[in-house]
Amino acid sequence: MASETDSLQGAQQKAVKMLESNGLTKMSTWVGDGPMTFRVASLLGGLAMILQSFFGFFNQFLSLKPLAATLSVYTFLMGFVIVMLEGQGFLYPASLKRIIRSQAKFLTLVNGRGAFYIFVGTLLMAQGNLGQTVTGLYMVVVGFVMFGVGYHSKGKLDHVRTLLKDESVVRAAFNTVDIEGDNCLTAEELGMLCTNLGSTLEPQELEAALQSLDKNGDGKIQYDEFISWWKGDNSSAFMY
Repeated sequence: MASETDSLQGAQQKAVKMLESNGLTKMSTWVGDGPMTFRVASLLGGLAMILQSFFGFFNQFLSLKPLAATLSVYTFLMGFVIVMLEGQGFLYPASLKRIIRSQAKFLTLVNGRGAFYIFVGTLLMAQGNLGQTVTGLYMVVVGFVMFGVGYHSKGKLDHVRTLLKDESVVRAAFNTVDIEGDNCLTAEELGMLCTNLGSTLEPQELEAALQSLDKNGDGKIQYDEFISWWKGDNSSAFMY
C-alpha cells in the first residue's frame, strides 16, 4: 500500500514539473473565460455588429428598404448575444447561461460559436453597406478559425480516447494529473493528460476541449464527465 502511495505521489510530482516546464500553469486563467485570442476577437466583432446594425437600420429605413432594415434588427440582436457570450461576468447572467446550455448547447462550444459567427457574418455581408460588409467579413474569418480549432481539438481528443483501453487506465491517467486531488481536472491538468498521451493541445484547442467535456459549465472536468466522454456518452459535444 505504501509503495502504491509513493508511486502515485511520484507521478504527481513529475506531472507538476512538466506542467511548469511547459508553461501550462498559465492555462488556469482560461477556465470559464477562454483564451483572450477568441474572446477579444469575438467581443470586438459583436460590438462592431451592434454599432453597424444600429446605424444601418436607420439608413435602410429612411431609404425605404424594409427587408434590409429587418435584417439589421436581427444582426443587432445577434450582436448582443455575441457580446454576452464572450463578455462573461455580469454580461452573461447565470439564468441565461442555463438557457443556452439547455436550449442552444452548440453556442457553448468553440466550433459551435464559430458556425454561428459564420452565419451572422454572411447576413451582415448580404446587406450591401460597406461597414456591415467589412464587419461581416471579419466575423466570417473569426468563425472559420474557431470552427477549425474545434475540429482539430476533436481529432486530438479522439486520439486520446483510443489510448485509454479500459476504465482502470482512464482512472490511472486521470489521477496522475489530478494534482489537487479533488477528483476533477483544471485546464492545465487536462492539457497535461493529453500531452502525456501524445496529443499536445494548443491553447485554443484546449479551450475547445474544455468546453466539450465540461457538461455543467463550472470550468473543470469532473471525473464523471471525463468517464462519460470516454464511454462516448457525450460524443455529440462537438459539431461534425
